[in-house]
Amino acid sequence: MKYGEGVGQRRFLSAIFVVVMSCVTPGCASSNSIPLDVAEHGEAVRLGQFGLQELLGEVKDGRACFWGRIEGREIALVWPLGSVAKADPLRVISNDGKEIARAGKPVAAGGTFVTTLRPCRAGAEVYLVKEVVHRPA
Repeated sequence: MKYGEGVGQRRFLSAIFVVVMSCVTPGCASSNSIPLDVAEHGEAVRLGQFGLQELLGEVKDGRACFWGRIEGREIALVWPLGSVAKADPLRVISNDGKEIARAGKPVAAGGTFVTTLRPCRAGAEVYLVKEVVHRPA
């Protein structure tokens, strides 16, 4: 049996992918907060790490989308639960109020690639960020 099949798969999916597609923190009501794709992580996430030379981002239809390119592949990022985006410059703020990523800057993150979430960019792969290990300077 492969990892994540059967009962384990149901437990894995229910524990990890409680996807929240709207702002859920009190700070979200501030004037320049922009909702972005966030998800809750379970402890079963098998972490890997990757880095982007440049985090790309845009706001479309009132939602922020962040992505990058690795070896010709587009990777859309889903951020930890409670994160919000801010404008001018476009960046991601964690639930404790710290800037964890900024468009135009490099970023390194721990997490996992997933196929069960829809990317904010058509055709992109989705990387579920559990933690940012290199923050913008």
